[in-house]
Order: sequence, then structure tokens, then C-alpha cells
Amino acid sequence: MYGSRVSLRIGVFVILIAGGMGSIIGAISGYLGQRIDNLIMRVMDVLLSFPPLVLALALAAALGPSLNNAIVAVAFVMIPKLPGW
Repeated sequence: MYGSRVSLRIGVFVILIAGGMGSIIGAISGYLGQRIDNLIMRVMDVLLSFPPLVLALALAAALGPSLNNAIVAVAFVMIPKLPGW
């Protein structure tokens, strides 16, 4: 348990951030209508067109060397991929 605390922290925060942001983006998309919905859909299509690991590594490198920045980068990549939100 002691050795897995960093991995558990990363997993929990990635799911919470990505799920929360995905829910907010989805609610905005549903509430504001067709033009904003199409714009958000195109942005998510662009996110899905890149390999997730490469995009997460590029974002983590751009943000700087920190565990929190790595969590944000992985959460950003996971926003359009979380099932069930």
C-alpha cells in the first residue's frame, strides 16, 4: 500500500479531473445548442486524432517537470475518452 500511494493519487485525480471537465463540457454543449455543440465536437475530434501517450507527454513537457503537471496532462487527454460520464 505504501508503494502504490503515488499511483493511486494519479489515478484518482486523473479520473476526477477528466470526469468533472467532461461533465462540464457536456453540460455546456447540451445547454447552449447546435453551434457550440459542433465546436466542442470538433475540438474533441482533434484531441482524439492524436495518440494519447504522445499528446500527454508533449503536454507534460510543455507544462514542466512536476507530478501535478503530469496529472493535468493525462486528465486533459482522457476528457473525450471516459465512458459513462
